[in-house]
Amino acid sequence: MRAVRELNTACRIIVRCRYQATLETLRKQGASEVVSEERQAAAQIVRLLTD
Repeated sequence: MRAVRELNTACRIIVRCRYQATLETLRKQGASEVVSEERQAAAQIVRLLTD
């Protein structure tokens, strides 16, 4: 991500992480958006339980 930021500071960097615990680290390293598998799975379970 650092190399991308050096080439284009306005570039939107979207990354995926498996665990919520790594989310903030990726943001600090330059990710614009982080999609957490753990969070997405939890949200899907809640949707299924509340339908």
